[in-house]
Amino acid sequence: TKKVYLPSYEEWSLAVEHQVARNTVASITYVGNHGYHEPVSRLPNAYNAAGTNATLPTSLPNKSFASVTEYYSGASSNYNGLIATVTNRSKWLTTQFNYAHGHALDEVSNGGFDAFGVNPSGQINPYDLKQNYGNADYDTKHYFSANYSIQVPYKHFGPKALTADWELSGTIFHNTGYPFSVFDATGNNVYGNSALAKQVD
Repeated sequence: TKKVYLPSYEEWSLAVEHQVARNTVASITYVGNHGYHEPVSRLPNAYNAAGTNATLPTSLPNKSFASVTEYYSGASSNYNGLIATVTNRSKWLTTQFNYAHGHALDEVSNGGFDAFGVNPSGQINPYDLKQNYGNADYDTKHYFSANYSIQVPYKHFGPKALTADWELSGTIFHNTGYPFSVFDATGNNVYGNSALAKQVD
């Protein structure tokens, strides 16, 4: 049996901020993190009788069992990102514009317990988790967002509770698409996933 650990994460960041005008501040921030002892599930009794999947044996590894699911703390993840922000504040209006360029990598997103999007849970080769290392299911290379906040001026008529301290705000955003996987149907196996052919950004 394998010992199960609590997931652990190391995080770091470095930010530079500068006032570019009387009411405007620009900043650039680098952020990164590394996760380890992350939970992952695998199917150690998988096999491929036809021999079309080179990563799997051609017969059942343990004939005493059929499908077997194992959970252990063997996965890891990495993220690096650069975030640029411009903020402008005036008497009644605050606006902010953000751009983030980042890259998230792992072996199996969310440990294979809660697949993100249409990617399958689990790993390509149940005997070698590292073969699955690549873009995370939720990897977003480019992300743009903008938000605003308007303080509605107080009008001296009507009940103060209805005419004072109101605020209007909103956010818009856009990001590039998530990666997806293309599978080779000829590599089907029993008690496991299909053979991965190519991951597309």
